[in-house]
Amino acid sequence: MREYWRFLLYPRASFSLYVVSSFVAHPPFRRKFPSTIGSCIDLREIDMSDNHLTGTLPPDVGQLRSLSLWGMFDNQLTGSVPDEIGNLGLLEVLYLDNNKLAGTIPEGIFKLPKLYDFRINKNALTGTIPDVAGSTPMLELLYLDGNELTGFIPKSLSQHSRLASLRLFANKLSGPLPSALGNLKSLDHLSLEYNLLSSTIPPEWNGLTHLAELYVQGNQLTGVIPTQLGQLSDLKEFRAHNNNLSGPIPTEVGKLYRLEYLSVENNRLKGTLPSQIAELEKLSTLRIGGNVITGLVHDEICELTKVSLKEFSADCKGIRPDIICPCCTECI
Repeated sequence: MREYWRFLLYPRASFSLYVVSSFVAHPPFRRKFPSTIGSCIDLREIDMSDNHLTGTLPPDVGQLRSLSLWGMFDNQLTGSVPDEIGNLGLLEVLYLDNNKLAGTIPEGIFKLPKLYDFRINKNALTGTIPDVAGSTPMLELLYLDGNELTGFIPKSLSQHSRLASLRLFANKLSGPLPSALGNLKSLDHLSLEYNLLSSTIPPEWNGLTHLAELYVQGNQLTGVIPTQLGQLSDLKEFRAHNNNLSGPIPTEVGKLYRLEYLSVENNRLKGTLPSQIAELEKLSTLRIGGNVITGLVHDEICELTKVSLKEFSADCKGIRPDIICPCCTECI
């Protein structure tokens, strides 16, 4: 009969191993990641997170074929990510975030058939995002933000039909926003902000019917805000400030009845503020300054300040402001 044991391996730390059979750690790991971890072939779950561990990840981790969960976040690990992790065919959860890992992301990780939660954000990774088509069918959460990744966003990400949260922000990614991402029907969080992306916002993203948060600010995006975004009925936050977007704010924004946060400041938008925004009864933040939006803010929009709108900024400062806004909370 198999026994499931839990051991506290370092008396002054909080990490533990969950093991199968009669594995006993002797001596304890101290503060350095154990280079002989690969000999513990019956391990199913490892959690050594938040322990100030140093050292590198040894290649023999690929021998832990029974491993389903591996948590190593919030440590001080260095070196590269071993290619041998791609051998862990039963791995479902992999947390390597908030370390000092460098090098590239092994392609084999994107071929793990059971992996559904992969977080390697807040490291010093370089290179491109592996372009592997449909090899991780269970993937739901992918966090690659806070690295130094370059290249395009691979279209193959659109084949992960279960993907619910995609975080690629604060890298050096370039090229277009893939229109194929509009196929991700389960996606509710998309963070692409603070990269070097330079294209239009694809109208095909109207397929993101469960999307609640869309962050594309701090890039080099051009073109208009597509009217099709008005079909994103679950959208709560849309942040597109600090780009080069042009044209008017589309009236279809007024169909986003769940919208709480709208920030399009510091673009090249023009025209008037659509009166349809008055339909957004949950809107708490509206930031439109740093554009060429003119005219008088409708009374119906100002009525929102009595309901939900707590932060409203526009170019209403000076003797002859671009916009007349009697209800703005900040004039810039």
